[in-house]
Amino acid sequence: MAFHAAQRCAVRLENPAALREFDAFLWSYSALSFLPHCEAGAEYARATPVLLCTDLANCTGVDVVVNLGGDCPDGYENFPRLVEIVSTAETDRAGARVRFRSYRDAGHQMIHHDLNQA
Repeated sequence: MAFHAAQRCAVRLENPAALREFDAFLWSYSALSFLPHCEAGAEYARATPVLLCTDLANCTGVDVVVNLGGDCPDGYENFPRLVEIVSTAETDRAGARVRFRSYRDAGHQMIHHDLNQA
């Protein structure tokens, strides 16, 4: 994981409600596996390894973007690496295929990892 490799990560969510829900999940997931995080615009964001955002504009110095939104995030091409996590639900897979083609057609090298095969 990027966090363990000392890389900064931005987790991009589609809207503020999803961001708040994901933030609450990270705070309540497990006391033994806390992941330091904050919203990208927070005053201590530069010192935090995981940023939560709906817009990548405030995510300077980030090595990896994890896109949990349903579209290609504006400005994704300004980051060294983009990760998409896709469920096995057909509606999620269909949207991911569209995004995959968009990234590929824009000239990005695509690497597909099927975790069901791992």
